[in-house]
Amino acid sequence: MLPALPAFLAEYPDLQLQISEGDRLVDLVREGIDCVLRVGDLQDGAMIGRRVAMLTEVTCASPAYLARYRVPAGPADLDAHVAVAFMSSATGYHVAAELTAGTLIEILAQHRPSSTPVSLLYLPSIRRFRSPPHDCPVIDVARLVFRFPT
Repeated sequence: MLPALPAFLAEYPDLQLQISEGDRLVDLVREGIDCVLRVGDLQDGAMIGRRVAMLTEVTCASPAYLARYRVPAGPADLDAHVAVAFMSSATGYHVAAELTAGTLIEILAQHRPSSTPVSLLYLPSIRRFRSPPHDCPVIDVARLVFRFPT
């Protein structure tokens, strides 16, 4: 979201924005936070969630690795591989540039995991986030950044 922030803040100059990152569940009331982006299925029914994106996960390997150990035909073939690492879509490692450059190659495309939802969560008591969803610039910019339809 960072590349979109200068234009977003210029459009909403009175908005105060504090951004942090972590993998713990945030207590919005106790910590005085208006909203949070959460990756994964929503668990807390006390908060309102608006989906802003879907993250796609891929399995990839370097060309050198595939030349040495062969391209796996299916997930069961991974047992025979020397190294299999997992990068969480929540903590992130973005491979688009490496895939475009050819330094990584997607494998097992037909066995991709299901996409993971990204939602903006807030408490019902936060008036500026109430319906309709376009009343909230944070929701709009999150959808724009993630290129998610409204």
